[in-house]
Amino acid sequence: MKKSLLLTFWLLVVNFLVIVYGMFSIKRKITLIAMLPFLFLGIALIFLTLRQKIKGPLKKFLLLTGISTVGFLISAVLHNLIYAMFKGYFDKTAGGDEVVFFALAVFVCPIAFCIGAIGSIVSFIKTKKNDSKFLE
Repeated sequence: MKKSLLLTFWLLVVNFLVIVYGMFSIKRKITLIAMLPFLFLGIALIFLTLRQKIKGPLKKFLLLTGISTVGFLISAVLHNLIYAMFKGYFDKTAGGDEVVFFALAVFVCPIAFCIGAIGSIVSFIKTKKNDSKFLE
């Protein structure tokens, strides 16, 4: 396994923690600034995972981590886009909102990211114990 994949994964995890910190703190600008690297790191993780011939559960967990990153941002953009397009309709119908993409962005994708990240860490540890050429 290459060091670039491992570095990308850990940068993505740290970036996720920065975004979570920014969401729950007063400093909301941190979240906005961290979103673009979050997207690019997620795409890079998917690309590196597919390019390097990783097999088994590690590949699945790494892909889940990367796909949930990209899915989070796509869902957030689609939620805002659909709400903006149909604002008049939502205002007329009891002030509703577009819920599907909101639920994906707020609940499903972050949970999938955490599952993928934790599963990847466990798989990294198992792979490292079994393979002496882990980072070559």
